[in-house]
Amino acid sequence: MSNTVFILGAGASRDAGAPLMADFIDAADQLQKRGVLGKSVLADFDQVFEVRGALQSVFSKAALDISNIESLFAAFEMIDLLGLDMADANVRNLPSAMRNLIVHTLELGIKYPTTRKNAESIGKIHPPVPYETFLELSQKMMSARVSVSFITFNYDIALDFALHRLGPLDYCLNSEHTLDAIPIMKLHGSVNWARCEKCKSILPYNLGEFFGKRIFDIRDGGEIDIPISQRLNEKVCCEKELKCEPVIVPPTWNKTSLHKEISQVWRSAAKHLREAENIYVMGYSFPESDPFFRYLYALGTVSRTFLKRFWVFDPDRKIEARYKSLLGATALEKFEFIPSTFKEAIPALTYRLKL
Repeated sequence: MSNTVFILGAGASRDAGAPLMADFIDAADQLQKRGVLGKSVLADFDQVFEVRGALQSVFSKAALDISNIESLFAAFEMIDLLGLDMADANVRNLPSAMRNLIVHTLELGIKYPTTRKNAESIGKIHPPVPYETFLELSQKMMSARVSVSFITFNYDIALDFALHRLGPLDYCLNSEHTLDAIPIMKLHGSVNWARCEKCKSILPYNLGEFFGKRIFDIRDGGEIDIPISQRLNEKVCCEKELKCEPVIVPPTWNKTSLHKEISQVWRSAAKHLREAENIYVMGYSFPESDPFFRYLYALGTVSRTFLKRFWVFDPDRKIEARYKSLLGATALEKFEFIPSTFKEAIPALTYRLKL
């Protein structure tokens, strides 16, 4: 297990081009209007916005925040669970349409910088801002023999892309852990995870394997996106190609009944939190709509390990009270809230740890 655990949320990928949950619908709407979506993907976007429009009628009897992607996803899951019929909208395969909207909004939004000296040189794809500096911080910690693991609520692969340069990644999808691999636990799934319909296994499309099969048009000073979700059918399980539908677990109340295949990821996260002496939270606002982290932390940290630091980096000071409500008396003594973005937090932590 690791003595240092990083916990990352949506705010960590904001500067890379990923929208926050409150901005997600607007970002998807802009993509829809720009005409950059394929026909089948556009149909999914249209369906999501069609049902969202039909939900306007609930305001006469109830309050529902349909501008927030988490609330909207929860509503869609409930529509599917109850088998509701909405006369003004097509609700068939609605959760799948929402997953497609989320995945394409992320993959078309996050840009990876590229460099190339000349036409003869081999080009290079860099982690998106500010993950390149986060990679440097992680490398310094590992060089100082600090064992580090990463827990993230993000679906995107910006963190994965940065860390895979340091060595193989262990997504902790099963109980067998690869020696010397970097533990990265994606609690809500990932755009590069596919599910075998026959054996129900979750298979990650590892980045080294993905990049080994293709050539990108790399130009100095240019940017590219990495549509790895659209290539999941290159993975084979039970003698069949997998579907290009990533494993995306909605950040809603219904998590316990969906995608139980990733329960091992949550168990691994609990084990790493249990042994952690230092916990650094960056860009995770601990939203009320996702209470699972409260239970993960409370039950996962039961151990004899003494906590040295619990530091939270976030620009919104209102979040400080949320974390204080989470922590017990001993942990509160080690708690510190540092108002800063993910981009600002990286050099701040580097300085504080004297790395």
